[in-house]
Amino acid sequence: MEFENAWLEVKGCADSVQTASVNEQALEVPAISEVLEAAASTNKLHPGMWDYSRRLDKVEVEMVRGALGLSKTAEDGRAVSLSVSVAYKGSCYTLTLFAIKRSQ
Repeated sequence: MEFENAWLEVKGCADSVQTASVNEQALEVPAISEVLEAAASTNKLHPGMWDYSRRLDKVEVEMVRGALGLSKTAEDGRAVSLSVSVAYKGSCYTLTLFAIKRSQ
């Protein structure tokens, strides 16, 4: 994926959403563990009232894509987003890799 800027975003999701627990390989990726820990910590203080994003460099984008089964895709002429919902520390979170496409 050629992009100008990319972020990994995390938001809470409904507990009724079908999820699998995040795997150990994914937690070894610093960007993934950072956003999930921030979400879990904030969720305890303010349930449902937060989201968090972290800017990624090109290497991190590939690490995130390789570690997560990003199953939902949305794309237009300017951006692409790939997302997956996971269970982490007893809560449901949606992780979204959002990238702005490189201008031609």
